[in-house]
Amino acid sequence: MKPLMMFYPSKAKRSIVLESWFDHYNASFFNSALPKMRVYWYKFRKHNRHGATTFVKGTNQVCVILVNRNLEKSGCYALQTVLHEMIHVFKPKALHGPEFRKEKLRLLKAGAYNDIV
Repeated sequence: MKPLMMFYPSKAKRSIVLESWFDHYNASFFNSALPKMRVYWYKFRKHNRHGATTFVKGTNQVCVILVNRNLEKSGCYALQTVLHEMIHVFKPKALHGPEFRKEKLRLLKAGAYNDIV
């Protein structure tokens, strides 16, 4: 499981657009297996961080997906970040190891990245 990241709502702005993309990707590429989630634009302390998935401490229960606010006008990079974080939701213990890479390859072959890379 990824280390718990503190979520500060004052640094967040909910994105209905990213949530609708999450729902689309969930239905199209995860057979709607992921729980309904909130997705936020977020101001990270580290400016090079693209996104994060926060979990309830001590569980695999996801709180929210955070996408770097600097990607708000980038479109493609923001959607790639949402897909990346969705893999963390789907495989919470995979970190960025072989299981994570296998899932990313599955999404690539299934066409999830076709319109965004």
